[in-house]
Amino acid sequence: NQRNSELASFCDQWKTFVRQRCREGSHVVDERRVSYLQAAESLLPMWGEQANLEHQAAIFGARRRLQDLHAKKQQTQRHLEEGERLDREFRRVQQELHDEYSDLPTMYGALTRDVLRRADMAEAELSFPPTLARAPVFKEPAAPRTPVAAA
Repeated sequence: NQRNSELASFCDQWKTFVRQRCREGSHVVDERRVSYLQAAESLLPMWGEQANLEHQAAIFGARRRLQDLHAKKQQTQRHLEEGERLDREFRRVQQELHDEYSDLPTMYGALTRDVLRRADMAEAELSFPPTLARAPVFKEPAAPRTPVAAA
């Protein structure tokens, strides 16, 4: 990251400086070393602040991922509960269908026996009607009477 690249650049400059200036004497090297240490010391607060900002960003990202994970977990739990409820409902409806279908053969049998019994009764009535049914509804007209002549 930026902090490490700045530090590496500064160290490279220091090494180059030390190699080039070694010939000038220890007094100059001491001055440059002090300058380097003062520069590093002045950069430390900025590096600490940068490190804290990076750490805060990492914490924020981790919290956001944790919240997302928690929301997904709750949503998954709701889906599981809904799935279980639907499974129970499906089994209940299947049982009701089974019960209804199991009654049908008995009902169809009873209906068939009833229809056949009624057909047998209707046939019996047609072949053996009661005497009233055979009696004419209207009497035949009587033969006209002829007046008897008085003799």
